[in-house]
Amino acid sequence: MLKRLLLPAALLLALLAPASAFASLVCQADYFPGSIARIKLVTSSATNCTGTLTTYWICEPTNTSTTCSTVRYTVPELLNLQTNLASAAKTQQGIAVGTTTCTGGAAGCLYYVSFRP
Repeated sequence: MLKRLLLPAALLLALLAPASAFASLVCQADYFPGSIARIKLVTSSATNCTGTLTTYWICEPTNTSTTCSTVRYTVPELLNLQTNLASAAKTQQGIAVGTTTCTGGAAGCLYYVSFRP
């Protein structure tokens, strides 16, 4: 009896999880080249940037900004990511972002971006 109840509940949770995991949309993804290369990513909780906006900075290893994550990306990785983020912005593709501790110790710096299939 319990087994019959658990299976439908597990299936329902599996269906709901992907929708909640991809709650952000890309509004802006600007690449700033130079000796401290970085991307400014702005996400929204609703289509056409009408929801709550959140800004993340994605940086290369020599950038010491306290708004950057402790996880850093090489310049080629930044360029590839910026291309994918710009494409997601144009198509309103959903993304999920994970956050971690910032260089300065604050919380909420970008750790990863996952693109919705």
